[in-house]
Amino acid sequence: MAETPDGQEKTEQPTGRRLSKARSEGQVSKSQEINFVAGLLAAVLYFSLGSRVMVDGMMEALRRMFALLSEVQLTTGIASDLLQNMLMDMFTLAGPFLLLLLIVGILSNVIQFGFLFSTAPLRPKFNKLNPINGLKSLVSLQRILELGKALVKLIVISIVPYLIIAAELERLPLVMDMGPQDILQYIGMLMLRILLYVGILFVLLAIVDLVFQKWKFKRDLMMTREEVKDEFRQTEGDPLVKSKIRSKQLALLRKIMLDKVPKADVVVTNPVHVAVALQYDRTRMDAPQVVAKGARLIAERIKQIAREHGVPIVENKPLAQSLYKMVEVGQTIPETLYKAVAEVLAYVYTRRQRAA
Repeated sequence: MAETPDGQEKTEQPTGRRLSKARSEGQVSKSQEINFVAGLLAAVLYFSLGSRVMVDGMMEALRRMFALLSEVQLTTGIASDLLQNMLMDMFTLAGPFLLLLLIVGILSNVIQFGFLFSTAPLRPKFNKLNPINGLKSLVSLQRILELGKALVKLIVISIVPYLIIAAELERLPLVMDMGPQDILQYIGMLMLRILLYVGILFVLLAIVDLVFQKWKFKRDLMMTREEVKDEFRQTEGDPLVKSKIRSKQLALLRKIMLDKVPKADVVVTNPVHVAVALQYDRTRMDAPQVVAKGARLIAERIKQIAREHGVPIVENKPLAQSLYKMVEVGQTIPETLYKAVAEVLAYVYTRRQRAA
């Protein structure tokens, strides 16, 4: 299990924010072997389809050069012209191939991690100058893997050409009787076979490397529980602070609600656990409205305020429970409760008229 310098274990998977930050800094899961294999297979495909064109182009360039040498005396100026012409011919023949390698290299990166542009990897990192960190990197898992891959590549590049060329030794006398163009074509086909077999073995190596790089990338970005908590505080806020803010908000809302109790027409109770304050103004309300409600301590506070301001308190357990569950503060009562509330209000108004 990975650990931080202070000994904490990184047991938590990287969060989306951690992955996004790593990507913005140019840290992505990437296998260089995939890029190499893609370029190698592109070369095999290019030469298998265009080898004839390249051989003909090379032969034509050689013919022009030898024809010119046979017609004129070689001087410094002519030698310079010949060199320029040769370089131009080489660029003409190799240009499309180099362009193909560039495109394949870009596409292989895009397929692995999408489009990404970051200048972070170009910035100087002074911790790399630390000799202790340098010694640690020499024995890291990544270094061991790189050494292993280099060794496998060396073995493949050494053995595959040897086996293919050894199998062709019997045909060498026949090759000697071929013309120059046929010899070039034969050598080209031989090289293609070597590249193809090497490429197949390198594909297997690239797959192993890709799986390892993805695993290592996730492992390197794993977090300690404390890091996850710190990130949560940064993005969502400290839970304790949020709890205090929420408590203050609830207290403020409760005060605003209780301030409306003196204006209520009646407080309906169940009688102990629930209290709901109702107000009805015919001039501006379509139906009675709940201006305050609460349970237990809040219910007791509502009843206390009602007594202090002479608001009638009516005990009606079914109605109190229904109002408490069905209607939020500030909402009008539903039609299903019209009759029950109307009876309570009628009772209150009748008492008020008698008292007057």
